[in-house]
Amino acid sequence: GYEDTVQKDIVVPSGEGVYVNVTLSRKGKAVAMPSATSKGPEEKLETTKEPVVTVPPGEPLDRLMSYLDGLKDFSHHSSTHFKEPSEFVHHNFQEMTKFLQDLADKYPALAKLTSIGQSVQGRDLWVLEITENPGQHMPGKPEFKYIGNMHGNEVVGRELLLLLAQLLCENYGQDDLVTLMLQQTRVHIMPSMNPDGYEKGREGDVSGIRGRANANLVDLNRNFPGLFHNTSVNERQEPETLAVMRWSRSLPFVLSANLHGGSLVANYPYDDFEQETGHGAFSPSPDNALFKQLAEAYSLAHAKMHSGKPCPEISGEYFPDGITNGAQWYVVSGGMQDWNYGFTNDFEVTLELGCVKYPMESELPKYWQANKDSLLVYMGEVHKGVRGFITDKQTGMGIFNASVMVDGIEHEIFSARDGDFWRLLTPGTYSVSATAPGYDLQTITVRVTSGAAVPVNFTLERSSWSEDHDFDIKENMRGHAYMSPHAIVETLGYLARTNPSVAAYEVLAESSNRENLPMLHLTKELGSPGGGTDGLHRDDRPHVLLVAGINGDAPVGSEVLVRLARHLITGFNRGEPVVTSILSTSHVHILPRVNGHSTAAHPGDCSGVNYTGPRFNDLVESKDPVVARCCRRCCRRCCRRLRKRRRIMKRGRGGGGEIRRREIHGL
Repeated sequence: GYEDTVQKDIVVPSGEGVYVNVTLSRKGKAVAMPSATSKGPEEKLETTKEPVVTVPPGEPLDRLMSYLDGLKDFSHHSSTHFKEPSEFVHHNFQEMTKFLQDLADKYPALAKLTSIGQSVQGRDLWVLEITENPGQHMPGKPEFKYIGNMHGNEVVGRELLLLLAQLLCENYGQDDLVTLMLQQTRVHIMPSMNPDGYEKGREGDVSGIRGRANANLVDLNRNFPGLFHNTSVNERQEPETLAVMRWSRSLPFVLSANLHGGSLVANYPYDDFEQETGHGAFSPSPDNALFKQLAEAYSLAHAKMHSGKPCPEISGEYFPDGITNGAQWYVVSGGMQDWNYGFTNDFEVTLELGCVKYPMESELPKYWQANKDSLLVYMGEVHKGVRGFITDKQTGMGIFNASVMVDGIEHEIFSARDGDFWRLLTPGTYSVSATAPGYDLQTITVRVTSGAAVPVNFTLERSSWSEDHDFDIKENMRGHAYMSPHAIVETLGYLARTNPSVAAYEVLAESSNRENLPMLHLTKELGSPGGGTDGLHRDDRPHVLLVAGINGDAPVGSEVLVRLARHLITGFNRGEPVVTSILSTSHVHILPRVNGHSTAAHPGDCSGVNYTGPRFNDLVESKDPVVARCCRRCCRRCCRRLRKRRRIMKRGRGGGGEIRRREIHGL
């Protein structure tokens, strides 16, 4: 029923796809085609009005950045035409829950409400996801989150996030900026991380602490695992903290902000300092320049924050441009923004939104007008730097957990499940590299501008290292997860069963939690005369004992030894000269783990500060039966070798000779 239309001379570059809009005319009557962000003439978004916005041509991210550029300087910002919230009230937990549920019910194609856990007193920790086609991660679409009300009596962030959620839902399809934002970004809004504390707070509180902590009287912004130090406050995580940690690790978040009250400043990492100190210790992260850019994005778009004089009636503080390094202001161990930067891909800043923690309800419109533009501008920062996909050259599939590194910045991020990645950067020229276990490193030089993120796609080739140096053992190149204790037992047992002439399996001990501590014995002609069996080591081959997992938070050694076992057995079976020589002239005993508490280690804890299990020295001092048995069995074998050496030495004194000298040298 439409006339044919042809568009000629469309140029397709090597980068992103080209946007081509085709307007068809009915035979005898012309009609306007709905835009990419509009519903069809008969299709409506549940109970909402039919969208009427027509998105202008051009790259969506470039257009979005152009709109946000008009808001980034509050003193000269562009006018907006949003449908504005008209009701400004405080919401208790029941009222907040209803507010969020009403938005999710009214805009089901745009908003999805989820509880990521419960507080100490059983209140749901609500998160409202707002994006085009909510419900799952869309490859190439970055994840953004706002968290409010971490301190229960600091309520401005809670109310602003409810208003922001309303603005986004009501203006999608009506306003170009909001429509583009939700097409290009998956936004997560958590109005209250501490609903229990909120219920204790009191309206009019200026600088008090009633309701600040959770129901267990724990300050949640001191309760995350620390980068440099742990304290009594964060040695055990609270339910609210654990819920946010699980949620933050479950999605590839790129950028976030944590909304507080009590001052007026954008605070960026690090909050903690490597050397224990008090106030005024500047503690820059490897991404210090980027964090300053992120903090300034919020501050400069804010009505007052950029002035740097937050609370003249309360304190004489001054923050140039309205931003501060956290530790330079005051040191915080166990803060959420440091944890995000150290243990996830997420870059987070902490926003202090006002000098009064729990302002009167009548003051809320003023806070909304001061922060509205800043909230949108900061969200747009998620689209800066570089973005793209990391794929396998042979299969074309995305590579999960590939490492992305920037030359000169000691902080790597990792690709998401589909190989998509985002690396926030300040304007400049960078050497960006990507690699993954089993792949060669690829480096690309990128010029980053102040505009939309530059598309950078990596196509990685399989590394020949495994084929050249490790007999192409596929299992040795798998690195997505650490082996469980049970997997180590099963692997060593399988190697012994399938290679009985060169490998023998034994359980050296059983740990206190009833897990076997296995050992693999490797040598040529094992079980034959001269080769040796369990308890039979009368030949002249020396014994080599390789031990790992002495401390429970050091699982890498265990992984290496299991891979070495595969390497030695495969090399021997293939007649590789070096491996054959080793196993023909020695006994190799591989003990991958001694400390049965390896599962208490925390991934990403490079310094060991978060490990709470016993150290090897602790086990020795407490005469742990497992360690004692391991030592006794190993020492018995060493003693047998020592006694034999002494006998040979005695024979050597009786007359020397080349054979005796060789025997002694061989030992």
